[in-house]
Amino acid sequence: MDDISQITMIERYGTGQVALRDICEKFKIHRTTVWRQLKALRQFGRTGLVHKLKGRPSNRSKPEAIRNAVLELYRSVGQNQPRKMLHFYEQSVRGTELKISYTTVRRWLKAAGLADR
Repeated sequence: MDDISQITMIERYGTGQVALRDICEKFKIHRTTVWRQLKALRQFGRTGLVHKLKGRPSNRSKPEAIRNAVLELYRSVGQNQPRKMLHFYEQSVRGTELKISYTTVRRWLKAAGLADR
């Protein structure tokens, strides 16, 4: 019972092989969570337990146009000068009307392969 997944345990609970108390203790979840997951498992199978928003963009993400504008700005500012991300953010992004955090800019630059650190 040590390496068994939560889904397998819920399936076993549905067939009466495992007690509800054991699942709740092992995975530290409430009994209503087990019941809700068992209902989804019976209705939709294992795919019913996958989060419905998996693979979809966040509602809080910035538009792609803003991301592209920041990346283009980073490429165009001082092509031959070594620059740090924080310096770029402070000089180029922070002063604009764009409401973008430093962490977001850093993540975008790293994902685009434009910054190492």
